[in-house]
Amino acid sequence: MNWITHSNSDADWKIESNGLPDYDTSTDNGILAYRWEKTFIRLTMKTDGEKTMSVNGIDYVFFDTNEYVLIEITDYVRSFNSGNFTFESGAFTYTLNFSSISGERQTSNNKYRLPLEIVYNSNINLPFYIQITENITVKGIPDGSIMIPFNNLMIPFDWHLLKSSESIENTLNAATWQTEIISDNCFTDKILFEWVGRFGVLKSWWFTIDKITYLTDKELNLQTIENGFYTLKNKRTNLSVKHLKADLYTQQYLSDLVLSDEVYIYDGTTVADKLRVKIDNNSFDVSNKKRDILLTVNKFAYDTI
Repeated sequence: MNWITHSNSDADWKIESNGLPDYDTSTDNGILAYRWEKTFIRLTMKTDGEKTMSVNGIDYVFFDTNEYVLIEITDYVRSFNSGNFTFESGAFTYTLNFSSISGERQTSNNKYRLPLEIVYNSNINLPFYIQITENITVKGIPDGSIMIPFNNLMIPFDWHLLKSSESIENTLNAATWQTEIISDNCFTDKILFEWVGRFGVLKSWWFTIDKITYLTDKELNLQTIENGFYTLKNKRTNLSVKHLKADLYTQQYLSDLVLSDEVYIYDGTTVADKLRVKIDNNSFDVSNKKRDILLTVNKFAYDTI
């Protein structure tokens, strides 16, 4: 486990955590806590003799030099978007702030580049989020460039907002790769998805609608006095969507759809048409070979029973 030190100037106490620095230049005592992971504070007493440290009103008693306690704060950071922990011992006080991220931290093992091509519809006024994992530049027209910086706070990057306000080319340039933002000739059979990705930021993608399925998963049949049926059914509407011949980069980019707790579709052309849905698939295989991506989406559920 990697620890970062927050306070070590006091003669008696050292405070660490396994979070990530929050990159807020106005403070030096904030962390990013990722909700998929376990988050801990490590509190160490550097001297001997009985001493007490209060953390958010809970007392921890120490006796020996270099004695430490691990305080798990996982459930706490999963419950709040932000907050703080206050440490008090005699004249010593310290406040550790946190911001919680709905995902996992980016590492060299789970980092991936953007797909070679991303389809974008410029004819509708909807946000279109692209997850960046490193610094990106976009060339201006006729000249100049715009830098899209990356940091672990990972604020969602809305391509539609940038494209609407700046005269820019349709190429995202990283240090060693490029991604083309392209237009499709027809969007009548496509639907826009939006979800919180594995690194805790919003992503968007246009999928092709393959079919719509109407079904019931439960019913209650009562006999009428005329020996007929009085039937009550739960009603469901599912979408089957696809992306054909997805390469490795596209598969990696879309794979966290089945892991996301927040998935939305736009059932129209305005923000008011945004609808929260559920991905029915429980797994997503990422292959080195091109393959078709097929997803089942639970769109509507009407429970009668």
